[in-house]
Amino acid sequence: MAPPAAALAPPSPPPPAATLVLTNRSLFRLVMDFVDGVPGFVVALVTDFERAHRGVPWSATGALPRSAIQHGDVETLRHLRRLSTTKRFQARPELAFDGATRCAIQFGQLAVLEYLGDTGMLLGDDNSGENLTSRTVGGTLMGWAVRYSEALKSPLKLEIVQWVADKYSRSALRDVKAEDLSRAGIPVLRFLKERRLATSGFEDPRLVDLVATMGKMETLTFLLEPREEGRRVKCTSDAMDGAAANGHLEIVWYLHTQRTEGCTVAAMDGAARNGHMEVVQFLHSERKEGCTVAAMDGAARNGHLEMVKFLHTNRTEGCT
Repeated sequence: MAPPAAALAPPSPPPPAATLVLTNRSLFRLVMDFVDGVPGFVVALVTDFERAHRGVPWSATGALPRSAIQHGDVETLRHLRRLSTTKRFQARPELAFDGATRCAIQFGQLAVLEYLGDTGMLLGDDNSGENLTSRTVGGTLMGWAVRYSEALKSPLKLEIVQWVADKYSRSALRDVKAEDLSRAGIPVLRFLKERRLATSGFEDPRLVDLVATMGKMETLTFLLEPREEGRRVKCTSDAMDGAAANGHLEIVWYLHTQRTEGCTVAAMDGAARNGHMEVVQFLHSERKEGCTVAAMDGAARNGHLEMVKFLHTNRTEGCT
């Protein structure tokens, strides 16, 4: 009896080594770790970005990390960071992480901040060449967190401020600028005061000056309320000058009745220049500082005829 045909066939050759590697999941992943390829979702990010910015001027530096940060996509951000360190892609400006930390704070992306912190990249690309200390990093982060907090949705206003406060010591968070504090809402300011953070900013007279100039009445009264330690909060005549120039009559009246810093001729000059009649009338009747020829000059230059008439009738400074 003849043997089966299968028994007569020569044995199949073993598969090539490449096939064995590519069909072995763990080996394939190991190989891919050393390949400068671009993951599919990164390609998708680039495609979406180019479509959204077609015909619109945009800055190439850091464009892709910023896009991932705005969407809170930490996984894509990890791959972008890996690509930015490879020989093939490290010179591409679109992959630069410049401004990544500030961008994450601006968009309230706490998960991104935590990733940047865990990988040692907080401010790493924002202050290249600087000798960063805990105080430098902490103060800068808190300044940004406070400055941009009011622009975030309500649940996020305090989230990043609290994260920075928990991450750094009180001494590292002392130096927050008055300019940053002036942009925050009362919940953030109250949190900082209760934790005794940003003390240098709260002690800066410019804080009240700026808040008054911006017309933030509730914030102003919060800052000027009596402190437990009995220290009087400071401001300068710039507070009433700025409020008057911007037409914030309620704040001008409050500072006039509750404070002693007063104002300068810049108050009426600015109010007249910007056409704020009620403020000018109040300063004229209630204050003694007066104005200069800049009041009528500015009012005339900006087309405020009724203001020019009022100054001509009620004041003696005249014009040039």
